[in-house]
Amino acid sequence: MSDLLSPFVALMESDSQAFWCFVEFMKVAKANFRMDETGIRRQLRLVGQIIKCADPQLHEQLVIWADWAAALRLETAAGVSRSVRDALRKLPASRDLLLFAVSAAVLQKRKFIIEKCQGFDEILRECNAVAGKLDVWQLTDEGRHILRIYNQKIGHEKAD
Repeated sequence: MSDLLSPFVALMESDSQAFWCFVEFMKVAKANFRMDETGIRRQLRLVGQIIKCADPQLHEQLVIWADWAAALRLETAAGVSRSVRDALRKLPASRDLLLFAVSAAVLQKRKFIIEKCQGFDEILRECNAVAGKLDVWQLTDEGRHILRIYNQKIGHEKAD
């Protein structure tokens, strides 16, 4: 938790501001700390959907690596139930702007990922290399742009 609190302490003028911002953040992020990992899994699925919508080729490459890694670890994989998929589709995308910003960061590195990475180890090394060097405001703007595109595409798919 201290890793999550420290940015608030660093950015806020007083400890009380940092505390209350952290409290509000935890109200949104509490699902990420469930033992069944439903919050994290929901976010990863949404990031996957966003990347698939924004860049199908990159998505396919990431899926190929994920399938390969999963095949090594698991003999059988439980599918996502229809009710979970339907619930994910009904979520308000704007609530997940952070995920769209994360997707923007991945999309910025698409050429590197497709041309140079041989698997998740290289991707993790690259993520560690850019840690602390990302332009958060640019990623937020790009995330909002991707959100608009995503909502337009999802809206058209639902109409079909």
